[in-house]
Amino acid sequence: MKAPKETNETKSPKVLVSVDMEGVSGIVHTSEVNPDRYDYERGRALMTAEANAVVAGVLDAEPAADVLVADGHGPFRNLLPEQLDRRARLVRGKPRPLGMVAGLDGDTDAVLLIGYHARAGAG
Repeated sequence: MKAPKETNETKSPKVLVSVDMEGVSGIVHTSEVNPDRYDYERGRALMTAEANAVVAGVLDAEPAADVLVADGHGPFRNLLPEQLDRRARLVRGKPRPLGMVAGLDGDTDAVLLIGYHARAGAG
């Protein structure tokens, strides 16, 4: 017997969480967002913690969700993979299509932008 086809009513939602660094809670200085600065590891930890809070919130609301986390800052290698919630999948590194929203496709049901900020020099 064949398994029933998934429909929109039974399909697990796909959620893309793209995380930038400058707007993460607790980041207050450029030394926390630049790999060559002394406070960068603190920034990475804050960024990963914020990503984990969002993943937990999504999965609390929709336990069957497929959560993809895209590292959206600079070289796309900032989130700490070993500390990321294991229920999520991670996109990191270059090259990658769509940059900060790598993983976005026609099956994506929701996109959450975490830590995003205005363009440098804006406002």
